Amino acid sequence: MATEHLLTRGRDTIRIVHDDCDLVTGEGEHAVTQTFDDADDARAHLEYVLKRMRRDGYGLTSRPISLEDSQRDIADGLFEWDPERRRLKCVFVEDDGVRVRCELLADVADAREASSLQFVCDHAIPGPALSAALAGRPLPRIRSFIFDTPFQTITRQHANTPGRLDLVFHGLPALESAYVTGAPELRRCGHPRLKHLHLLGDPLPPATLAGLGDSDFPALDRLVLCLSRDAEPAPAAAVVRALRGLRAPALRHVYLSGSDDLVALIDALCDRPLPASWTVLSLEGVLRDEDDLLAVLEARAPVLGRLQRLALPLADDLSDDAADRVLALLPAVVDRDELPEQLLPSVYEDW
Repeated sequence: MATEHLLTRGRDTIRIVHDDCDLVTGEGEHAVTQTFDDADDARAHLEYVLKRMRRDGYGLTSRPISLEDSQRDIADGLFEWDPERRRLKCVFVEDDGVRVRCELLADVADAREASSLQFVCDHAIPGPALSAALAGRPLPRIRSFIFDTPFQTITRQHANTPGRLDLVFHGLPALESAYVTGAPELRRCGHPRLKHLHLLGDPLPPATLAGLGDSDFPALDRLVLCLSRDAEPAPAAAVVRALRGLRAPALRHVYLSGSDDLVALIDALCDRPLPASWTVLSLEGVLRDEDDLLAVLEARAPVLGRLQRLALPLADDLSDDAADRVLALLPAVVDRDELPEQLLPSVYEDW
């Protein structure tokens, strides 16, 4: 149980909340948190401050408050609330504010009955503090997790991380959709309800791909991987190992972007039949020679031909003649622009 102390002198009011080892002075974005080694040290410092303030003419009133009530006030200014989407948004601005936001997150989300979480790095990065907070206090109402700074490019977000995604997923048992930009860590993971997973990196770390390939997502329907923007992506073999190793029997839609060799990716991915559940495959990457693409598509046509849709960069990278030859080989081919956009923040607007 936390204790609220209000010090008043005329129109001047100072609020101090004592919660175990923490003293929080002020409210909202101007609140200052002091953390002591133990509760006794915090209490001793509080008594000193109260004694000094009373000597300066402040009156004192104190009352116990529930943690939920305390967090509602303390969190004012630290989080943004979207009641229509029931989305709690947290902007990490300075390094000093990361810890307190992560510590308050679960209580504020519970108090608001949030169903969506969004995190923005501007420019502080929460890292393991965020994944540890979520793993330590599961939030069973959350259905969407968004870790993205929409006003920054993927390249500028290359070092952003929420810590370990497997811990994040563990702490969000009802999670259905996740959109993560940066360099998250992902170890072997299982989640029974995750349907949509978007991972965007520059590059997407090979260890993250390896963790994905060792994971079990039985409800996953859509997987979107941005392998790179400007940096060198993981090799095609690592991407294929991840896709082949992932246990996702319901996966239908697969979007791959940012390969540094589109032909090599297609060749490696289709050296044996694709998973039976896949119906839509969208591929984008560097194409050095359209004749090489035509050759690999012809060679792998028996594998690719069973897809309902194969999306390729026809208009951007191929001549009209080459595009016509691709369509003759594989009638299910469409231009990538004909499929819904999967990499922009518009994807999660309604989550």
